[in-house]
Amino acid sequence: MFNDLKVGLQSEAKLSVKNSTTSDITLSDFEVTNGLTINMKKPVVIKGGSEAEIIAHITPKEKGYFNAMVKMKTSNPEVPTLDITAYGNVSEQTSPVYPGTKQ
Repeated sequence: MFNDLKVGLQSEAKLSVKNSTTSDITLSDFEVTNGLTINMKKPVVIKGGSEAEIIAHITPKEKGYFNAMVKMKTSNPEVPTLDITAYGNVSEQTSPVYPGTKQ
């Protein structure tokens, strides 16, 4: 989900959630883990056949593998909860002036 994560730099990832039904669906009760933030705080209604975009941000604190979860409830009885995994590899920042050195 996240590409090119760097220690100390904010990264952004976008994901579309599509409502493939003909009825409106409400997404609510958003929860995130591991320092992730998303653009959705209040309930969001996705009209039948439409989609909504989730924009996630993270500023990694250390290099290595990163993962987090975005969890939410839906008003669709067939899919009462939706869990999305966010992940990526975090590397050290390198100096744009002196390649190969850390900032």
